[in-house]
Amino acid sequence: MVKLLNYADLYVHSAAMEAEGISCLEAISCGLVPIISDSPRCATQAYALTDRSKFRFDSPADLAAKIDWWLDNPEERAAWSRKYAENAAGQFDQEKCTPVTMLAGSKIFLVARPMRMVPMVMAP
Repeated sequence: MVKLLNYADLYVHSAAMEAEGISCLEAISCGLVPIISDSPRCATQAYALTDRSKFRFDSPADLAAKIDWWLDNPEERAAWSRKYAENAAGQFDQEKCTPVTMLAGSKIFLVARPMRMVPMVMAP
């Protein structure tokens, strides 16, 4: 997947509904500038660092205009490519995202590196 992403000029995330957007994070980590749907059901739009990286989910014309703008402005695209890659490395680095606490029934699970589940009993 990384090889494919490294051949691309932009990444379009057109999902109308998305909870995590892992593929978008992968693209951003490779230095691609994303263009992300602004659908109210698409949490991935939170990854956009500029309004030029969002398009109106119900407007193919807006998407086309955003694609054209980024392709017509390679210097801006290169600058934002660096910003996106740096942001992904800093904000979404796995080393910095763990440990994570998850609730499951009456127990709390702490996920720590290396990924192992450590059950902890919740206080009543």
